[in-house]
Amino acid sequence: PDLRPRIRPVEPEQNTRRTVTLTDARVSVPSFSTQWVVPSYHTAKPGEAEALDLLAEILGGGNRSRLYQELVVKQGIASDAAAYFQGTMLDDTNFTVYGAPRGDAKLADVEAAVDAEIARIVKDGVSDDELERAKTRYVRSMIFARDKQDDMANMYGSTLATGGN
Repeated sequence: PDLRPRIRPVEPEQNTRRTVTLTDARVSVPSFSTQWVVPSYHTAKPGEAEALDLLAEILGGGNRSRLYQELVVKQGIASDAAAYFQGTMLDDTNFTVYGAPRGDAKLADVEAAVDAEIARIVKDGVSDDELERAKTRYVRSMIFARDKQDDMANMYGSTLATGGN
């Protein structure tokens, strides 16, 4: 059918750090998240979004990731730490890292440890072995997602709603 083109709002240029703090007396365990505006699969150059998916897997994609192993297992300062990339957005999207302290650990210490892991990746990159394991886990997760009808429906719907094919 002849549909009018979508008129999309344009996100202002992100050129400074912004911090938002939300507090509520009912929250017993604080957490933080840091987000960067990044290209989605629809706005990225070839290979960019795929690299972000693999970076999210290496940095914070489960209990074998760098963040989980360093903050939860080795240092024991976090109850959870992870990273994710939601690449199916129509426009640019976010790359997110987050963490929550364990016990008496300070939120600032968790955030500093996350920043240190990011700095380590920026400085040293990732190993070939890490990259291969991340690719294997990513492909495996896509295969397992097809085992459930609702997961398949969500993937299909998300892809079609954002202009994918």
